[in-house]
Amino acid sequence: MPSDAVSGGSGGFGEESPCGEDVRRLTVLLASHDRLELLQESLASVLQQEPRGFQILVVDDGSGDETRAWLEAKAEEEESLKVIFTENQGVASARQRGLEEASTPWVCILDSDDLFLPGALARIAEAVVNAPETDLVYVDNRHLFPDGSWEDRPYPRYPDNRAMARAILLRPRIPFKHSGTVMKREVALELGGYDRNLSIKVDIDLFLRFLVRGKKVELISEPLVAFRMHRGSMSAHRFEGIRAWRRLMREYGPSNPVLRAGCLLWRSAVEFAKLLYLLVRIRPAN
Repeated sequence: MPSDAVSGGSGGFGEESPCGEDVRRLTVLLASHDRLELLQESLASVLQQEPRGFQILVVDDGSGDETRAWLEAKAEEEESLKVIFTENQGVASARQRGLEEASTPWVCILDSDDLFLPGALARIAEAVVNAPETDLVYVDNRHLFPDGSWEDRPYPRYPDNRAMARAILLRPRIPFKHSGTVMKREVALELGGYDRNLSIKVDIDLFLRFLVRGKKVELISEPLVAFRMHRGSMSAHRFEGIRAWRRLMREYGPSNPVLRAGCLLWRSAVEFAKLLYLLVRIRPAN
């Protein structure tokens, strides 16, 4: 990818950057399962953040020997890095274990194939320190494509939680990405954390629980995470996603069964359309 695709994104933070004490309130949580090359680049983007002082927690969800050996060696090198190895139980279980094991008030999620842009954690720390009443903060992102091109994807703001929950259920483009989302650990655990019964869309389920329970959610309108578009990403698993949406609609959709069925039909059509887009836009490497 071009170097400028992962540069910038740190402008507009104000004249003063947060001190090291602020970032010490953060744990960066990655759930990993193989894809070693992507994981290495993702973790490198975390280790390059300044100022240092934040914690890094990787929960490895049953990766093979090569990934496990690399993580063990990396944890020996980096004092701030802790790695927990588990049997393969899925991303929800791995992230939930991370929430339970984190030792800081705030937990920031980074998918193991995504990248922090320079200055991302400093900006996130600044946001949570300056708005202590906020329970969850999410960020704009930059999409990186296999051909080296990239595109910034700003998200809209919503007048209230109900409007955002409706947008999550109905908008073709989900109005947030989990990477870069930082949440109060105690609040996330109070809400039940990640649902281990879901194998996909676990981020949407947790975000909707923050919204419907009246928690305060804020957007940082700056691209702080580079989201890599590739056919192996979980977002490409559209058929499995439709099954997850059926459950999400039951829990968070309209109470009227006819309206709920209509919403599910619409969401299913959107998932198929996105699958076609991925097949055309993201071509396999030669």
